[in-house]
Amino acid sequence: MKNQLIADNWHIQSIRLFASTFSLSAHHVTRNHHTIHAAWHGLHYYPLILLTWHEIKSRTIQFSKEGELLNGQHRLRGVVKCGSPVKMFFVYNVDKDAFATYDLQRTRTAADLFNLEGIRNANNKAALITKYIVLTKQEGDSKSSLKKKKITKYEILMEYINHRDLYDAIYEKTEKCYFKRNYLTTSEYGAYMTYLIKERKHDEKTVYSFFMQLAEVEPCRTDVINLLRDKLYKDRTSLRLMVHAEKYAYVVKAWNAYITGKEVKVLYFDPVKEKAAPAFQ
Repeated sequence: MKNQLIADNWHIQSIRLFASTFSLSAHHVTRNHHTIHAAWHGLHYYPLILLTWHEIKSRTIQFSKEGELLNGQHRLRGVVKCGSPVKMFFVYNVDKDAFATYDLQRTRTAADLFNLEGIRNANNKAALITKYIVLTKQEGDSKSSLKKKKITKYEILMEYINHRDLYDAIYEKTEKCYFKRNYLTTSEYGAYMTYLIKERKHDEKTVYSFFMQLAEVEPCRTDVINLLRDKLYKDRTSLRLMVHAEKYAYVVKAWNAYITGKEVKVLYFDPVKEKAAPAFQ
């Protein structure tokens, strides 16, 4: 019975040996919608040297019943990049569900896509942008899951690619802030900076200065930043940690006072009385 099942599986699938050329590989890459979007800007993913490719080229290129490329997009892009034909086995009629995971036996993450693009500090930048995008979807609720917000990993990657210079500059500032004083995480520092610059259209230097003062990278020039710092410091040393909504509210209120020049003697947040989360000005 076991042998019969194996035979049936091989009967359902079709396997062919091709010399995968530049044009054939380029055609099949555009049929990949499963993991990484097949935009032509991505052809530099793997500038592979074919002479070192003995193990990789022995793996199969796999397609679904609908002709969608499920596995092998990077090898095909390597053929396109190198311009030399390589013999590969193409397998058709593969079940899509077979590729929910990849080499590491887990679902591919946004950070994995960043790494495939050769982006430095992939994990932190992906987390920063994820938190920022969630803020734009529902301000003040950056603890919600990506699935609930319908944010794709490709959307996170393209957000970075489309604003690379801005995110590199923001990440440089977040690192300085975090390593000086970790009142916030790197993704929190970065997401707030990004939100204020992109969504509220504030001057970059003004935004950076607020958080640099908070982290004691720059001398503090306003009392409200000291009030926020005290709140965050107590949170770091307390047995009862702030819920995200509370921390978010303090950051928003401190920023709003800072940017308007309003004098504040106390930072206060009551989640019962203040049903709606405060909004950045």
